Amino acid sequence: MKKLAIFSTVLAAACGGAVDDFAANAPSLDHLALLIDGTEAADAQSQAVENDHCHPHLFVRTHEVVGRLNRHSHKLLRHVRELVAHHPDLADGASQTWQRSRDGVDRKLTITRSGGTYSFELDFAVHGSNNWVKVAWGSITPGADLATGNATFDYDALHSVIPRERARGKMIFEFSRVHDATKPAPGIKKTMTIKFENFRPEDDGHGLRNGSFVHVVEPGIGGSLAFADDVILFCPDNSAGAPADTMTVSRWYKSGDAIHARSDASASGGQIPAGHKFVGLSCHNGMDSGRHGESGTWLMKLEDSTGATVRGSARQGNGGACDAAFGPVPGLNDNKTDYDFSQPVSFPNQW
Repeated sequence: MKKLAIFSTVLAAACGGAVDDFAANAPSLDHLALLIDGTEAADAQSQAVENDHCHPHLFVRTHEVVGRLNRHSHKLLRHVRELVAHHPDLADGASQTWQRSRDGVDRKLTITRSGGTYSFELDFAVHGSNNWVKVAWGSITPGADLATGNATFDYDALHSVIPRERARGKMIFEFSRVHDATKPAPGIKKTMTIKFENFRPEDDGHGLRNGSFVHVVEPGIGGSLAFADDVILFCPDNSAGAPADTMTVSRWYKSGDAIHARSDASASGGQIPAGHKFVGLSCHNGMDSGRHGESGTWLMKLEDSTGATVRGSARQGNGGACDAAFGPVPGLNDNKTDYDFSQPVSFPNQW
């Protein structure tokens, strides 16, 4: 289980070892990373999924995208971390600027403080050209009970300076952290929305993504991840490369020392016959911090416009049925208990 805190402090090598306010409020992977226990649980079903007659790779794709998100964020945030590890080149009471060169690229980070908000801009230039290109920007407003922020990463801009960069488009983040001592310990709720604008991860054939994640996590309790996307699915046959409309909702919660998780997915449009849709389900019970545990229920079906099943299959592993705390599961031969993607997403024991 990847435990990625959203609001850890970035420690800078400031004079005397003190933490500088500007460097401490620079964007970091800790601000922008997802806790993906539930999605990993869905991925644990991937071998069975890939053996299905014609699975549209909804769960596998979701884990693939989420797993890549941290790596793509790191493409830019690692430069921020490296820059703030040094003393700023320019500093006054309102702003600080760091500038360093590496591997033929000049890098400049500027953080400006206005009231309690720290705005940042990361610029790149081909070494010696002085032709600066803005590759990332945003702001962070820290607080003991409520911290908020946003960030935009522009991979087209990054590619214009570093031609070997293969990612394209933008990722746009909004995030918050609430601390409420009246809630179950540690009393923290972290919420993040990530929007894609013509985003294409490197080494990916699913086309440009235009969609969004909505992520909520309460450490020690549970979390959820709702993902809507227009994406090119490889199956059924899609030689025309038509994008489908997909929705995936992953939810998980801690039960004792284990994680119980469920993912629901739907896909329509693209190469899928008009009026038809794929419906998917994957559950995982008893996953511990090392991702050990027996597989639970798995289902995939194609429904027509009336909700009748055209074809489908379902399996139940040694992990047994889906945890009832997540609600009813879709039926293989009818749509009466299909997951309702229009309802608010919640997870067991959420506060």
